[in-house]
Amino acid sequence: MAYGISTYAYFWRISERAPKPLSLLDMLVDTKEQGGEVFQICDYPGIESYDSARLADIRDAARDLGLCLELGTRGVRPDHLATYLDIARQLDVTLVRSMMNTVDHRPDVDEAVALLRQALPGYTDAGVALGLETYEQVSTDDLLAVVKGVDSDRLGVVLDPGNSVARL
Repeated sequence: MAYGISTYAYFWRISERAPKPLSLLDMLVDTKEQGGEVFQICDYPGIESYDSARLADIRDAARDLGLCLELGTRGVRPDHLATYLDIARQLDVTLVRSMMNTVDHRPDVDEAVALLRQALPGYTDAGVALGLETYEQVSTDDLLAVVKGVDSDRLGVVLDPGNSVARL
């Protein structure tokens, strides 16, 4: 098991309201200083605008610090997941975490299965796993029905006990 942290842990320190907001590189260094081995760039929309050179800088910095990178996002639309797969490839990431719902899309089980079946072949070919996070908006039964319905060894569940408790 490896210890890690994500951008969520830096929520206030990366805010524009912070006296000196941390950059992604700052977070990597701090993670290493805290004893972390894994850093998840999670719900960090800026990553989508990074060009290949900037992504390479992040990848190389993480490698130099001895950190394993992961990605996190929201949604199951194939085009969005393809964007994150491209970022994952450039960062040498082997795990992308996502959630089923976004602000403007709340697929039911059947739709999520259909969308993920479109997206997963690319993940399989790239050797990248996709984990769907448990959270209060989607029941565990529905989440498991999606994973079983897609039936891919590259799709699983990321268990967040706090989110499960929030659903009661």
